[in-house]
Amino acid sequence: MSKIKFVEFDFTEYGINNIKFKFSNNWPVVYLLENGKEIYVGETNGLKSRMKQHLKDDRKMKMTTVHSFSHNEYNKSAILDLEATLINLFAGDGKLDVINGTLGSSKHEYFNRPYYLGQINAIWEEMKRIKLANNDIFLIENSDLFKFSPYKNLSEEQLTISEMIIDSIKCNDTYLNFIQGNPGTGKTVLGMYLLKKLREMYPNKKIGYIVPMDSLRETLRNVAKSIKGLYKKDIMKPSDLRNLKYDIVIVDEAHRLKRPINLSNGFALKAHRKVNETLDLGINEGDQLDWIMMQSDYQILFYDENQTIKPTDIPKQKFLELKSLYRGLELGWTYILEDQHRIKGGNKYLDYINNILDCSQSCKIIIDEYEARIYDNFTEFNNMLYSKEKEDGLTRMVSGYYKEWISQYDKSKYDFEIDGIKRQWNTIPINWPYSPNAIHEIGCIHTIQGYDLNNAFVIIGKEIDYNPITNSMFINRKHYKDKKGYFTVSSDLDLLDYILNVYRTLLSRGIRGVHLFIENDNLREYFKRFIDWE
Repeated sequence: MSKIKFVEFDFTEYGINNIKFKFSNNWPVVYLLENGKEIYVGETNGLKSRMKQHLKDDRKMKMTTVHSFSHNEYNKSAILDLEATLINLFAGDGKLDVINGTLGSSKHEYFNRPYYLGQINAIWEEMKRIKLANNDIFLIENSDLFKFSPYKNLSEEQLTISEMIIDSIKCNDTYLNFIQGNPGTGKTVLGMYLLKKLREMYPNKKIGYIVPMDSLRETLRNVAKSIKGLYKKDIMKPSDLRNLKYDIVIVDEAHRLKRPINLSNGFALKAHRKVNETLDLGINEGDQLDWIMMQSDYQILFYDENQTIKPTDIPKQKFLELKSLYRGLELGWTYILEDQHRIKGGNKYLDYINNILDCSQSCKIIIDEYEARIYDNFTEFNNMLYSKEKEDGLTRMVSGYYKEWISQYDKSKYDFEIDGIKRQWNTIPINWPYSPNAIHEIGCIHTIQGYDLNNAFVIIGKEIDYNPITNSMFINRKHYKDKKGYFTVSSDLDLLDYILNVYRTLLSRGIRGVHLFIENDNLREYFKRFIDWE
């Protein structure tokens, strides 16, 4: 750290002309412009000339102070990487409003990259010392604001797709953009990036970001209100389309869009019918995808068919028909996100888990850099949860829906009692993974879908089991407690698909590892054939 040189000076013509900094000319530097409330992070090879340019910029002339740093070993690639990292950290810290636009560049490898990124902790400590930041990097990186920030440098794959979508909108030649991707491929990050980028490009267009799930929607609303140029109201419910037509609509987790089947006979069904009536659709026929197609000119849908978890979700066949129709009219295009950004085990782990759940895996595979363990003893499982929380943070216990939610009506009761350990289902439905008591509770699929955990502790319940003779999974309906999840589903095979998708989703939440407690003996022994490595 002794080689890194920091400088601070007034953002005035006098301050700029009197810079005393060995790297102020013809050398790559990172600089920060701030006024105690807002901050702009940039990079340049000519600090003095760039500052004079900024003095003439209406957005930046209100800044008061410049901070800059560099050292003898910095090159352009390192500077660009550090610039992007700091933008994301400042956005996640939240002390100052970041006024940067979207980055518009892709992250890439370069010589000795770990060395340069290894200096970010010391650089960030300097940011805290001069009171530009509040929080440690560990806390920031575990925050939802950091994880879903539109300031992230995109991968080459994400950037290419974003450029193709933006070009198609510019040219008015593609109206339906369909983006498929497994868990962890960065769908939400790309969606938030597109929202901010399109807002910058088209300030007068009506652009909405639709999230069907209440919990994730509230989380993204909190992110949006902290980002310069975005607003809480940008993050919408599907029903928000009922009275207003939009130019561009981005739909996150489109596989969770709903149809009226299995909606409760109370508020949810009445609200759905009201939108159908407003849009002149059959009150029991129109679904949320219909609303989106009717009330927007351009659609960007993010979709994963393996995360459809209940019959209220629009079936994949409807999405297939829609894609086929628009492709035939040359008005639609499908993109595939393949690169894994969440799970350290990568797509190799996801494919492995899918094969295990489909009973098609033939041999055990050890996946490097990813921890996977099965526990016979719930006490040991529970103790390891707290150990991992202390070690990594953002470690949560989640489960399939095989226990009644009795604590919903009586807070003194517990929904789970295993080996003498008592726990309740999640006590709050919104932003549960980040709630103070979450470490002591068990999250359900509806509170965890769309979120990342450092470590996922997954209970596989009694509603699903394994038959060693037929080498197949089967269900026990009496142990599946999500009544809306099976009402009207007469086929056990169809219900099995929904339940398996629940577990596909739960088992893909962990960034660093997955830990399993499995209730049924046959299923536990089956999983042990494939999983237990550290």
